[in-house]
Amino acid sequence: MDNFVLMFSARQISSKIHNHLALQIVFTIDTPFNSVIADREYENIYGFMVKSNIAHACTVIQGELNIINIEPYSTPGKFINQMFIQGNDVLVFKTEQEFQHHFDLKKTDFLHSLYQKMNAYSNLPKQDSRMIKVIDYLNQNFHLQNLNPYFLSQMINLSSSRFSVLFKEFTGASLSRYLLWLRLRKAIYLSLFEKGLTLTNIAIESGFYDLPQLNKYMKEMIGVPPKIFKQYSNLIQAY
Repeated sequence: MDNFVLMFSARQISSKIHNHLALQIVFTIDTPFNSVIADREYENIYGFMVKSNIAHACTVIQGELNIINIEPYSTPGKFINQMFIQGNDVLVFKTEQEFQHHFDLKKTDFLHSLYQKMNAYSNLPKQDSRMIKVIDYLNQNFHLQNLNPYFLSQMINLSSSRFSVLFKEFTGASLSRYLLWLRLRKAIYLSLFEKGLTLTNIAIESGFYDLPQLNKYMKEMIGVPPKIFKQYSNLIQAY
């Protein structure tokens, strides 16, 4: 999956009203759920999409919710932005068929079908071997603290300014945003699967300076702190 996309599912979890910078798609493949979006209540819906900073909450008593968070300025973010009705920041799906039709998904597996569609869009042919080298390096070393344009540009013999331009053209967003999403993904994984790690250790191993910085960015980007993932790790699955 594109590194600017975070996907997970949750069972029997009710969220408080919150907002975040990420675009978000929320849907169910079994039991309808209730939600509050932009101060409006919705009952028995099958899904919704919201743009950045739209306040919302969900109540899941039965069934499972699939949640997809997307960096709005990334390539997949631009793809999702195009799927909103012009002038609207919210799109609600009252039936399973509405959701399926809007994204043109295969009925047998909505999550896998949407995953494939977004992955295909974000993996358009890219021929710049220099950027591929940098991306491979970042994917392996995102926890390091010296990953700035100057350091990375030296790897491929470019000026830092030229590097920044090419990196944004290649990925759809800035280096700092790319690193943030890599680190958030790692922090979520550790919170869910490494029971013995403290939240402070999770922050450091993920490449953040400390726990307050991890808390700040996780709440800013996806609306909840890492302790929620750790607390409800038996009810949440990450993809």
